[in-house]
Amino acid sequence: MPNDAAPAAPARARVAVRRGTPDDVPALAAVHVQAWRETYPGILSDELLANLRVADHERLWRKILTGEWADGVVVGLLDGVVSGFAFAYPGQDPDAPRDLELNMIYALERAKGTGLGQAMLDAAIGDRPALVWVAINNPRARAFYARNGFEPDGASKIIEHWDNVHDIRLVR
Repeated sequence: MPNDAAPAAPARARVAVRRGTPDDVPALAAVHVQAWRETYPGILSDELLANLRVADHERLWRKILTGEWADGVVVGLLDGVVSGFAFAYPGQDPDAPRDLELNMIYALERAKGTGLGQAMLDAAIGDRPALVWVAINNPRARAFYARNGFEPDGASKIIEHWDNVHDIRLVR
């Protein structure tokens, strides 16, 4: 008897977020490096991306997750595997137009389009007024922020130690 049933739709990835803990340091460091390598070709040099080291990022994440703003870290899980993160804390710019800054949000390429980025943003800052810095030539990130109500406020900076990348500040 022939099987006339339509093929099953692919299973939708399971997205979850939770607060980060010091136990997440190795996974967050590995995701951080991989996410930069997936996100920044053409924005940062091949040399800079090749020289990123997980061990350096482990030191950074250990400091963050044992510091005063540890509760600002959100870990994004895709099918139970750490696949992204967000980090928000009080704005640090002397002229910060908002009291809250989304310092980092990254998802691995395999997680893009799954809703993980939105879930992490919602968990990290909700709908509160905030600011975020983004590379001016990162259209995917800029579109994500625009969908979430962020707009350029005219501030910009050049980050010399990141190949003179040009960042602009977005606020909502």
